[in-house]
Amino acid sequence: MRSGGGAHASYLRAARKWRGPLGATAMRLSPYHQVQMLVERQAFRNPALKRVIAVSNFVRDDLIREFNLAPEKTMTIYNGVDLDRFQPATDSSQREVVRQKFVVPASARVVAFVGNGFARKGLGFLIEAWPLVAGGAFLLVVGSDRQTEKFARRAHALNVGGRVVFTGPQPKVEEIFHASDAFAMPSLFEPFGNVVMEAMASGLPALTSAFSGVAEVIPPSMRGFRVDNPDDVGEVALRLGALFDAPKSLANEARATAEKFTWARYAKELNALLESIG
Repeated sequence: MRSGGGAHASYLRAARKWRGPLGATAMRLSPYHQVQMLVERQAFRNPALKRVIAVSNFVRDDLIREFNLAPEKTMTIYNGVDLDRFQPATDSSQREVVRQKFVVPASARVVAFVGNGFARKGLGFLIEAWPLVAGGAFLLVVGSDRQTEKFARRAHALNVGGRVVFTGPQPKVEEIFHASDAFAMPSLFEPFGNVVMEAMASGLPALTSAFSGVAEVIPPSMRGFRVDNPDDVGEVALRLGALFDAPKSLANEARATAEKFTWARYAKELNALLESIG
């Protein structure tokens, strides 16, 4: 069995943080989520199960707790990243074109947020922290969500609506990265966070959270950007400040970190596992 999202029951418990008690309870009682939990219990507690693969230690530890798995039967194989698609920008003209498209000043500092499910991924906390961010920085929000208008209204209520730009889904998100100076996604529940690794492959230092599996592989130089409590707006603002003060040399370190996580490495580790239990 391979788990890309952790135990579904754990996801539903975490949902209280962004759906509230009533919303999370309604999710848990729905037939869909009940079936999801039932299927998982039957699969992970099946005596014929030989190995469990998790996308992060965050997920691995969760599965061990939830299903009482033997640690020796579980292992972590981190996802890979497309290093050809996601690369540091080499042409400054593309950066200018993207910024002009979204009416972002050429000289402004820009942070990218990419993903659907805005509440779970911590967008609300980023917006709440934005008035505390000095220097007129812009936040590019890429993705779709049924409550986009709610987040946009909150940004305007905080007088940062002009600096929080909702781009909608973008087919070439790598171009957004090329127009940005950093990436931020202080998620409340993120089994891994592929997009964080894609941003780093593009040469962007990244702000993440302690509830993201990808935080396990962030280099020491970027651990100051890890948010321990995403719902603490003061801490989010503090980590954003550190992100903005990051030296330009971190672009190379971000790329070097991503280069360790190729799909070839993933295939090698997966094949080794399969051969070991063959």
